[in-house]
Amino acid sequence: MITQAELEQLIDFEPAEQPVLSLYLNVDPSRRSKDKYMLWLRNHLKEVSGQADTTDIERVERYFGFEYDWQGKSVACFSCAKADLWQVFTLAVPMEDGVFVRDLPYIKPLADLMDRHEPYGVALVDREGARLFQIHMGQIVKTAGTLGEETKRHKQGGWAAQKLQRYEDIQASHNLRSAANVAVDFFQQGGTRRIVLAGTEETVSQFQGLLPRAWQDKVVGSIPMDMNASETEVLTKSWAVIDEVLSNEQAALVERIITSAAKGEGAALGLSATLTALQEERAHMLVIAEGFSAPGFRCTQCGYVAAVDEGSCPYCGGDMAGVDDAVEYAVKRMLELGGQVESVRDEPSLVEAGSIGTLLRY
Repeated sequence: MITQAELEQLIDFEPAEQPVLSLYLNVDPSRRSKDKYMLWLRNHLKEVSGQADTTDIERVERYFGFEYDWQGKSVACFSCAKADLWQVFTLAVPMEDGVFVRDLPYIKPLADLMDRHEPYGVALVDREGARLFQIHMGQIVKTAGTLGEETKRHKQGGWAAQKLQRYEDIQASHNLRSAANVAVDFFQQGGTRRIVLAGTEETVSQFQGLLPRAWQDKVVGSIPMDMNASETEVLTKSWAVIDEVLSNEQAALVERIITSAAKGEGAALGLSATLTALQEERAHMLVIAEGFSAPGFRCTQCGYVAAVDEGSCPYCGGDMAGVDDAVEYAVKRMLELGGQVESVRDEPSLVEAGSIGTLLRY
């Protein structure tokens, strides 16, 4: 897995005289065998042998040949030996294969992945308690549980059975209230922004009603599930809910940016306008169509990046030099400013508007 601190180390990397070799390799064993992955790797490293430093290519080949344990579903690897850069991340979620040789670590796919796989929580509840899960980057990273007094359903009988059932229902309510308190503490410690509830419809509804209002608002969906469900089932079914929520949020975000930019209020569209907003530190959320890249020009003095060659930097007068991917610099700059980067897929309206845009601070 990768932490925010490790991503920031890559963000802080400054362009060196030597190019950086960035590799993304899907190693899902259900997709291909190890031998086929190695064949793909050797062929693609051979294709960039004229661009990448030989030391970096050999370092990557040695790692996958002798050091990597072939666990997880994908690997992100960054090497620039002459600038002391070597970082490898084994990930539990799949990524598209790719080898890139550029003047910066190609972090855009990694930043996209971390944005899409923010930590979320699952509460699997029944009348006796709850199983709690914190999920991050496709893995269950923390679990907890609470179990109250056993309760039963009394379907037959007269007055005595009804009285006993009322007691059982009161006990179930007490169990769920205790579980809700434990869940709030658990999810708060994990910085959880979204929660999926699981269980029977009745129990889930009752549990959600016992959460504080602020935490009720974090619930994004619910799924029917048995209390004895496996962790794999919890992970798979909860992610389906989160994935749909993220897709809907991204569609709304794209519509908001396009509408706001058309009105000239709080948004910019297109590479040139977005780069200008980033340089002026007015951007606070960058939105990019998945896979979008474009060459550009960077000031050798102040670092300003432009979509077209302006001859000299409009901010400091420095010389402008070509860069492989101006979008990668936009991602780097947005993250340096502490803003958010959203990569969206299947949104043709954003592609038609220039494939990139930003919400503005002012």
